Amino acid sequence: WFIDQLEPGSATYNMPFPLRLRGALDVAALEGALSELVRRHESLRTVFATVDGEPVQVIQPAEPRRLDVLDLRERPEAEREAEVRRLVGEDAARPFDLTRGPLLRTLLVRLGDAECVLLVNMHHIVSDAWSMGVLTREVSALYRAFSEGRPSPLLELEVQYADYAAWQRAWLTGETLERQIAYWKERLGGAPPLLELPTDHPRPAVASDRGAGRGFGLPVETSDGLRTLARREGATLFTVLLAGFQALLSRYAEQEDVLVGTPIAGRTRLETEVLIGFFVNTLVIRADLSGEPGGRELVGRVRERVLEAHAHQDLPFERLVDELQVERSLAHAPLFQAMFNFTGAASGGGAEAEGLDLGGVEVAPLGTESATAKFDLTLGMSDVGGRLGGSLSYRTDLWEGATIGRMLAHFTALLEGLVRSPGVPVAELPLL
Repeated sequence: WFIDQLEPGSATYNMPFPLRLRGALDVAALEGALSELVRRHESLRTVFATVDGEPVQVIQPAEPRRLDVLDLRERPEAEREAEVRRLVGEDAARPFDLTRGPLLRTLLVRLGDAECVLLVNMHHIVSDAWSMGVLTREVSALYRAFSEGRPSPLLELEVQYADYAAWQRAWLTGETLERQIAYWKERLGGAPPLLELPTDHPRPAVASDRGAGRGFGLPVETSDGLRTLARREGATLFTVLLAGFQALLSRYAEQEDVLVGTPIAGRTRLETEVLIGFFVNTLVIRADLSGEPGGRELVGRVRERVLEAHAHQDLPFERLVDELQVERSLAHAPLFQAMFNFTGAASGGGAEAEGLDLGGVEVAPLGTESATAKFDLTLGMSDVGGRLGGSLSYRTDLWEGATIGRMLAHFTALLEGLVRSPGVPVAELPLL
């Protein structure tokens, strides 16, 4: 909400999810499933009014939703595909109006009698990656029931997002709040405000959200070696990869004090696991690379910081920034400018947990290139088919694509060196 006030019309926090559908789609059943989803989850009917300068949740009444349909079947095939690409890009870049809504957009584009593209887009203020898993599971169950003429098989939700928000405000007070604040003040006090990475272009006085991304994959041998290293050191694969990323950033910035942000699901109560809403929080992991630690030692240091951060995960990041009285700058994000996210092969409830199941209809994600960047650098990695890989998104105001390609090559070389020689100081691991 704050960023929307600062940069009205920004699409930085859009969550587009375009899908290609092949087969005999029951449009009425899909429309009914989406309508029931919005009825069930108040967050998808929530807009944000401003009262005395503060945002207030306003939950709109549940009403049947129409699924907008655009029919392109009369156009030549080449024109149809070009129009789909244009529509996907336009939808991803079109901002939401947080005061009016809706904050869930859907559009069905008909390309043929048995082929469609479904555009789904939500604003991050009412959703997160875990929510996408909830959405796909519920729409799948509702579509199957409605296409067979059955009523909804889903149990009514016991709580809604507003209940969680009220509970969190009541719980996070007094001694509980002070304990959380005290930990973060001690852990992040005196941290450098900026990660001084070399850039291709001077940092603008006001950061824009213009971005791009580069994909990469690690060799199978390196992936297996990193898993072995994680087991040997009693750490998770997330921790080992984060330590490697922080080692790379330390080398680039010539800093021994490296702060990286990482998202955490924030669903510490069982009742929240079935809700669509913005529960995710951001933790700041501060790595100490002083004293020329070896790879094993750095993994141990990062593991301790990660465990501590998880034990103090309840303080919202926005509150943390306020409590630390961080000097605000329009040129860069507060506390950290690099983000790391890792999704395992089988994550509990995230977007990758289950695909959309529309009976006999084949569903495939429609690849989209992100043209926005929330931070200077965001490294997203996953474990797919036993091989680690991912993408590095970056601000195009700061770097050229070729530089990011070299950075990924350096990261791969550093991880290969970490696997071969985990005792060698990370400052001496090869980058080439």
